Amino acid sequence: MDPLSIVIGVCCIMFALLIHEYAHAFMSYQLGDPTAKYQGRLSLNPIVHFDPVGAICLVVSFVSTGGGAIMGWAKAVPIDPDNFKNRALDTALVAAAGPFINLLVAAVCSILIITGLVLGTPLYIIVRTLLVANVGFAIFNLIPWPPLDGWKILGAVVGRSASRKMEDLEQKLGMYSLVGLLLIVAVFGPLFLYPLNRAVLSIFLGGY
Repeated sequence: MDPLSIVIGVCCIMFALLIHEYAHAFMSYQLGDPTAKYQGRLSLNPIVHFDPVGAICLVVSFVSTGGGAIMGWAKAVPIDPDNFKNRALDTALVAAAGPFINLLVAAVCSILIITGLVLGTPLYIIVRTLLVANVGFAIFNLIPWPPLDGWKILGAVVGRSASRKMEDLEQKLGMYSLVGLLLIVAVFGPLFLYPLNRAVLSIFLGGY
């Protein structure tokens, strides 16, 4: 990738991360949990969501795979599930809000590309990269692995007892879980994550 593409890619990834984390905080607040707001995370200030290790992983994975996979994370948005009316369901809704806003932005970018509004303009590379970044970030976070969003969404459908055990396991594993996931993706990513990412991108890009 040339330097300009890398700069655009980094900016698009940071934007995808920012709106993803803000969506978590916003949904949590709407469902009755003010924890994220009180800790300053209901904010569009990228600094409050920044995790240096996760950000490095995002950029390195984007550059090394040419957008084929985007793996990384931000600082986890704090929530207190005890503030929710329906603990499991509301926790899942908060988790789903992040990938949802990423896919929504990707859909808007898709419309701009497929309708030809940005084709042949300097905006095309930015819009296309923004689409790739948001799709990649959404797909990675939907993997059902602690502490990613897919894990929390899964917790909503396995029952209260199993959900509590999943929460306990997530707490015990901590960052080691993400390290393990990165190692798994490094070895087996070409078998599942990369093809899935390409398939979803092909839908959004419509052959462009």
